[in-house]
Amino acid sequence: MNDPILEVVSVSKKFVTAEGDITILRDVNLQINAGEKVAIIGPSGSGKSTLLSILGLLDTPSTGLVKFSGQDLSNLGEAEQAKTRNKKIGFIFQSFELISSFTARENIVAPVEIAGDAVDQVDLQELMTELGISKRSQALPATLSGGEKQRVAIGRALFHKPDIIFADEPTGSLDRITGEKVIDLLLDSVSNRGTTLVLITHDESLASKMDRVFVIQDKCLHERS
Repeated sequence: MNDPILEVVSVSKKFVTAEGDITILRDVNLQINAGEKVAIIGPSGSGKSTLLSILGLLDTPSTGLVKFSGQDLSNLGEAEQAKTRNKKIGFIFQSFELISSFTARENIVAPVEIAGDAVDQVDLQELMTELGISKRSQALPATLSGGEKQRVAIGRALFHKPDIIFADEPTGSLDRITGEKVIDLLLDSVSNRGTTLVLITHDESLASKMDRVFVIQDKCLHERS
């Protein structure tokens, strides 16, 4: 049996403050297989974004370990973790996080160029057409609508062909109709490519579109049956 693409083993996260330690996550265990679409839900302040940061190698757990394709990443240095993150992981954020001085096209290809890889112009054009933003390729983020910005962010997450994409409330800054169109586009895109998707959301209707749903409750993670 193949190793899961992502495995979390007994992960906890606490912060040290002047008033004492604050535990955000406690003994989290999780396995995600390649190609799965997984939602992690919970109320505001429950630790969803903290968990996403740990899964995406943007933060380190206080205890426990994270395995990516069977490899324990806890012993990797910052440079190696950054290399893994840039090559194998895509991110989509609620606030888009586009580079304001870059065109839509430049934002999409940024991870590839940062890695020093060649940009496949045919793949780029096909992706922008798929996302419905080919006519906006030279536009700056300030001139794009919210839906267009998130389409660019999806393109950036997909273009370097990551193994897994982490999306943190990707429709949170969009109106309902635009959000539904964007999430359907994202789901179609990852399904067509066999890309694993981990989605953080508080939206039950969005979570219902995923293969599996996990809930953070009382600092612990539980799979919903």
